Amino acid sequence: MDVQPSNGLDIYLDMTATAPDVILSSGATIDTDTTIIRDSDGTVITVPTALLVAPPNGVDVRVFMVGSLTIEDVTVTGSAALAIVANADIVLRGRLDVAAEEITDAPGAMQDDPGCKGETGVAEATTGQPGSGGGGFATAGGKGGDVINKSGAAGGGVSGTETLIPLRGGCRGGGAGNQTEGGAGGALQLVSRTSILIETDAWIDAGGA
Repeated sequence: MDVQPSNGLDIYLDMTATAPDVILSSGATIDTDTTIIRDSDGTVITVPTALLVAPPNGVDVRVFMVGSLTIEDVTVTGSAALAIVANADIVLRGRLDVAAEEITDAPGAMQDDPGCKGETGVAEATTGQPGSGGGGFATAGGKGGDVINKSGAAGGGVSGTETLIPLRGGCRGGGAGNQTEGGAGGALQLVSRTSILIETDAWIDAGGA
């Protein structure tokens, strides 16, 4: 079966025929900025990579090309979104973490779209500080919690597309007083010529903080 994926990744499928098969054990990491894949024992795994420069309303996407891929618990860092293109099966057996970490945006987060960023609740001496709004993406972000006689801040607006073209993550939520906004959620695309299997109790985490 010849898959023709979106977001321009189809051009990389023909480059996967000679790419190495990759098995990542629990505790492995992938860095979309340095392109380093490091297994849990510290071994660096080298595969072909390419960088898709951000299109309008999109983000940079780091493409890793593999023969096949089997992964347990893996954490992804970096600013670019993650795309993995495989000539054979992709099997996920644990958590694939492309989520934000506290104030650090997730890989592929949309940092330059003010329309989908949650607003920050403005504090008042007599009422305290209402909650800040959540970041938006496929739907609008949630409104922040209310305090006495003061409504929570609005969430960010709808952004991105249902087709996920271009590939991109979410937006930041509003801050809290002098604190930095919560990190925005990430973006991931998996492409295989044969199959993608997410086993029981395995999952992908691309949430915001």
